[in-house]
Amino acid sequence: DDGHPGAISRIVLSSGAASQAELVQASGMPPSRVVVDRRAVCTVTNMTTLVAELSLEGVTHVELTTSHSHMRRAYLVGALVMNSFGIEVVPKPVWFDDRDERRGGRESSPESLFRLVRDVLR
Repeated sequence: DDGHPGAISRIVLSSGAASQAELVQASGMPPSRVVVDRRAVCTVTNMTTLVAELSLEGVTHVELTTSHSHMRRAYLVGALVMNSFGIEVVPKPVWFDDRDERRGGRESSPESLFRLVRDVLR
């Protein structure tokens, strides 16, 4: 934290995302403020592998960034897991991803209701 309200103190890059070098370059942040965590194997474990550590560090607010098509499921799972530790989750969707590009630049549809319910109940 650089002392400014709303300042990003670090970025946690979880499995499936861009490389650390790409993220550091895009963020303009020093490499020491970018954490790479590859323990997760799915949306649920993305949240459950990080929440206890974030809570112990006193984190009370996270911004969740993922593709628009994945946001509904990621946010619901994240809110269930993170809120149980007192951590607020704010969705910050990315509106254009590789799936959108393959569809001619059209917006991707949200993931299926089945996947959403399955992960929320896990």
